[in-house]
Amino acid sequence: MATEGDTTPMETSQSGNPSDMTDVENVKDNVKIEESVDGKDNVKDEVKDNGKDNEKAVLKDDEQDNVKDTVKDDDKGNEKDTVTIERNDSEEDTIENDAEPKKDDDLNDPYGYIKRDEFTTEIFKIEIGNIPKIYSWSQLKMKLKKLGLNPVKIILLQDSSYAFANFRCEEDRQKAIEVIDGHNWKGLSLTAKPAKPRQDPLIKRRLDKEKSEAGPAKRSRQNDKEELSDEERLKQAVMPLGHLTYDEQLKVKLSQMQEHMKNLTKQMFKNFPHLKKKDSWLANLVSANSGMCCPLEEILPSPECEGYRNKNEFTIGLSPQGEENTVGFRLSSYRDGDSSVAEPYGCVMLNQKMKDVVQGFQEFIRISGKDCYKTEVHSGHWRLLQVRTTRKNEVMAIIGFHPQSLTKEEMLALKQSIKEHFTDGDGKKCGITSMYLQQQTSRVSAMSSEEEYEHIFGEEHIHESLCDMTFRISPDAFFQVNTAGAEVLYRKVADWAGISPETTLLDVCCGTGTIGLTLAKKVKHVKGFEMCQQAIEDAKFNATLNDIKNAEFYCGKAEDVMMDVVKYLPGSSEVVAIVDPPRQGLHSRVVLAIRRCHNLKKLIYVSCNPKGASGNILDLMRPVSKKFKNAPFRLVKAVPVDMFPYTNHCELIMLLERDST
Repeated sequence: MATEGDTTPMETSQSGNPSDMTDVENVKDNVKIEESVDGKDNVKDEVKDNGKDNEKAVLKDDEQDNVKDTVKDDDKGNEKDTVTIERNDSEEDTIENDAEPKKDDDLNDPYGYIKRDEFTTEIFKIEIGNIPKIYSWSQLKMKLKKLGLNPVKIILLQDSSYAFANFRCEEDRQKAIEVIDGHNWKGLSLTAKPAKPRQDPLIKRRLDKEKSEAGPAKRSRQNDKEELSDEERLKQAVMPLGHLTYDEQLKVKLSQMQEHMKNLTKQMFKNFPHLKKKDSWLANLVSANSGMCCPLEEILPSPECEGYRNKNEFTIGLSPQGEENTVGFRLSSYRDGDSSVAEPYGCVMLNQKMKDVVQGFQEFIRISGKDCYKTEVHSGHWRLLQVRTTRKNEVMAIIGFHPQSLTKEEMLALKQSIKEHFTDGDGKKCGITSMYLQQQTSRVSAMSSEEEYEHIFGEEHIHESLCDMTFRISPDAFFQVNTAGAEVLYRKVADWAGISPETTLLDVCCGTGTIGLTLAKKVKHVKGFEMCQQAIEDAKFNATLNDIKNAEFYCGKAEDVMMDVVKYLPGSSEVVAIVDPPRQGLHSRVVLAIRRCHNLKKLIYVSCNPKGASGNILDLMRPVSKKFKNAPFRLVKAVPVDMFPYTNHCELIMLLERDST
């Protein structure tokens, strides 16, 4: 993600997982790799489907890997203060800023954003040439650091010998050019020169389209989509497997997981050459499991396929026909030059209560006298609507609103009008029991835990029934978006955990405490770790609500808190860990803490992004070294769980046990 205050010609989604359904599931070529300032590599598929604790678990306009405003299946946790390192086929797509709206004369200028009174590192960009092709983005970053340089963004292109780097100011850029140009790296003399800023992709595509319409027609996948009806385009974006029967969807997902396990096996052999021997335990497993590193059980289906989502995030924008204040999902992405929004009523993953709230809110904002937020000109107000529903018939709605230049008095009047409309007016039929508003002034197109949630009316929380227990949910707390599917997942976790009344259960990335609390009465202690303060408060409340007295919850990054807790566990403790991390996986220090806990014999890893979890699995398996203490783990078995029917996403449960040999 771009550094705070940086503007880029593309609005970005902050979440990351299939839990937050946002805008389109088709843009999947652009995998963004972010490296946090502490050195952790985070892989984020732009359409995040499973983020967590800061969850954008929302059905946005798209559930796929490069969508801005996506259907996120579980937005677990988002790292901040990051340096963006991208490896891609083209330059970076995103430019963030908190700037004044664009002027009308900028609308046809793809470089207009750099001419306004906005800050963007695009004007301090350089091109670095003659880079050894065998080197990765992380090695390039390390090289620049050793040269005393501090780039804000580094973009290394696929199969290319050149890269781009953005800096904070002209002084830093000139220093970089002087230091890099002529520097010898592995026998090659690097080159450095100023680079041209990236064009605004929305305006560029609009201009390209105008040119193509004036000349010979050029066929493209985007043109094919535009020939479909709005409803068909929306279904392709949000429900890419919607044309298949559910049994066929499960076969597709199982095949994807089999392919993933085979790729993971290749990585294991590459990292651990000694296991290639014919008589090694890994070689024997691979031989017995069709090239996979462990048995992969049949995929567990979702008990509900329609109306299963309990949380969705809807974009507010212009309809394909240009109609103001439409609430729904994006049909495409800013990058593809289309930010139009289609109504979501044909999406079968949404329950009827969700659709009623969308329709009622759309009716309200269309008579509100305020426009939707327009990404290309940074003007307007209404941005997002997040809706959460529960089995207890409770409904929470959170409005994302840009105040622009509204005064405090005008904002108070707006909130009062919202309250009156949905408690005493026509909106009462929506049945909203908890309403919040979040003022969103950044370019990030998703609910953010950094902005305050202002309570407008109703209860401050909603409650959900899960595994014969009741859980309180706050506006920014993570909760699985498929309640019935979560029960299937938790039952399998409990079955594999092999817990006893003497077990200490570590619930890592615990959210509102659901996994740990559902198992609490079968173990001696539960210790949960979560970085979202409100989620921890919910977890503690949920323990009391369900008369559980043996659970403790700790707020903070798991990599910071867990180390302290683990080292004070009695040496004789029987420890089992369950981890359900964000899409990018566990922080490396959490993996080290798990390795160092010698009495932790069993680990269950629940992954919403199996590819992103591969690095963790490899580190858990690495031979004993100065860094990796105690015996490594072995991957024993795995099973996919379909939590997101009609999409390409599913969860993967992996059981790892300590290598006793």
